[in-house]
Order: sequence, then structure tokens, then C-alpha cells
Amino acid sequence: MSRRHTAHPARIGEYFTVWSGFFLRNVTTVCPAHRVQSVSTRQGPWQRRLDLASVYAHLPGGGSVPAAHRTTSEAADLATRLYRTLMDEAEAPHSKNADSRG
Repeated sequence: MSRRHTAHPARIGEYFTVWSGFFLRNVTTVCPAHRVQSVSTRQGPWQRRLDLASVYAHLPGGGSVPAAHRTTSEAADLATRLYRTLMDEAEAPHSKNADSRG
């Protein structure tokens, strides 16, 4: 039986929220979605063998919020949803400016 972080889903909306932990060492990380600058996924050799991957939401100043040890399908879905949220946030100010000019 493999030991990994609890498989609580990460939520994306106004905030990117990740839960992780083991027994009493639970950690909740909350990051405003508009602060995310880029998204990456990583898969080491052991993760590849166990069909796991990690998603990282990179923040300004060099920090990142990890959603570690997710199944590869969950990691791909999470990275895609976070990227789409990031692109929607990037396009939102442009569409508001275009509407106010017309």
C-alpha cells in the first residue's frame, strides 16, 4: 500500500485551495487565483511508477502552491482548469476596457 498525501481535491474559483496532510498534520493552503502567474506539472520516477503527478501554481516572488501526489488524470484536469482560470482572468480586464470604449 502506497503512502501519499490525502486525496482531497483542490478547488479552483476565486481562490486556489489545496488540502494535504497525514493524520493530525493537516495543512490547508489558500491562494487568490488572480495571483497565479503560471502552472506546471511534475512527475518524478517514483510518481510515474505509482501513476501520480504534482501540480504547481507559481506565484510572483518565486513561491508556489503545490497540489502534490495526485493521480495523473486528476493532475492533468487540475492543471487544465487552473490554466483556463488563469487565461479567463487575463482576458477579463481587456474585455471590460473594450466595452467601455464602444
